[in-house]
Amino acid sequence: MRVLYREQRHDCNDYLDIDIFPVLKHSSKGKRAKKSKPTSLTQERYNHQCRVKKLERLVMTNFKQGEAVFYNPSYNDENLPPNDVAAKRALQNFFKRLKRYRKRNGLPELKYIATTEKGKRSGRYHHHLILNCADMSVSALDKLWGNGYAYASLVIFDSDGVAGLAKYFCKKKQPNTADESEDKRLGNAWSSSRNLVQPKITKRDGRISKSKAYELYTLGNDGSKEYERLYPNYVFSYARPLYNEINGGFYISVRMRRVCERRKRNRRGYNGS
Repeated sequence: MRVLYREQRHDCNDYLDIDIFPVLKHSSKGKRAKKSKPTSLTQERYNHQCRVKKLERLVMTNFKQGEAVFYNPSYNDENLPPNDVAAKRALQNFFKRLKRYRKRNGLPELKYIATTEKGKRSGRYHHHLILNCADMSVSALDKLWGNGYAYASLVIFDSDGVAGLAKYFCKKKQPNTADESEDKRLGNAWSSSRNLVQPKITKRDGRISKSKAYELYTLGNDGSKEYERLYPNYVFSYARPLYNEINGGFYISVRMRRVCERRKRNRRGYNGS
């Protein structure tokens, strides 16, 4: 059985994600080995990590530093939705008003990623949104929302991209816990506008040998110079190496950031234009 290592590249605008992993090439006479099934808990954790990574890449592909706003609207007593359906309707109506405003003022088409929560103790609905609306003032957003209070800040893209924000959008209750303060997510973890584009994915087999994969595995986060040699025009962010004891393979997830797009971190709150 021949083992090749595959580079699977995810082009996410200013970021490049690379997954390096073994691909087993079976001969025509060989028999495929039986797959060992992971435990349900292991599979659940893996699936959650995949959901977070998918959202990270989607945000990095469609939004940029200085253009994206983390907007968190909630409701006053007069406008508090009576149920889940009403909360979703209120959010969709806000998006409709926002789309009309941007079109009327010659601004780019609205892009968004959204999640809705209901406080387990308070029972109050609130939303968390990523919007391409840094070209609007907070007061304009608040006026279009019109249902109560809101908080806004710029989305920070650091060397790790938006890992913390993606984890927050995909947060889930840990098994065997009873946190009464935790908010309840409505439906799927998040939804998005239809005009978002997916990261471009390319695959290449054979450039990374097994010995090179082992070298990268042993280097871990100390392999910045080697990764920057392999992927010119990018600077190293992090590497997450894993060893699979079942098949003896090395699995490495790497994030790089485009050199020309490095910006100083902006830790200030969003004040609008």
